[in-house]
Amino acid sequence: MRALYIAVGIGVMAAPASAQQQGPDILTIWDQFSVSNTIASKCVKPEEDKLTKFLVNFQIVTINASLRIQQLRPDWTPERIDQAMKERYGQIDKSMAAVIAQETCEGPKVKEALRRFDFQAGIDFTGANKPK
Repeated sequence: MRALYIAVGIGVMAAPASAQQQGPDILTIWDQFSVSNTIASKCVKPEEDKLTKFLVNFQIVTINASLRIQQLRPDWTPERIDQAMKERYGQIDKSMAAVIAQETCEGPKVKEALRRFDFQAGIDFTGANKPK
């Protein structure tokens, strides 16, 4: 687990300045999707269509985050990468459970995560809905 944090730190430090200006690193985005997923699974029952769209997008982000870790840690096997990501998700899940316990599903942090969930579900990574 500590190694994943190191990988994240290396990734942010190694990214060119222009990439940092463009937006967050894929590992940060994966963390954000993980927070949204765990909060939504504990606090709401999303419509099936919205949940499906979110999960498709989360899978795309997960694949890209895994590839980024592979770039940062070429010595890691795919199994080691999967394990590190599962451990990180477990930490996020535990942390969000504590937030919910403290402020309930009506709290400001939870509401922000649910707004992010809705936004993330609406992202079209495929470009299929681009205007012609």
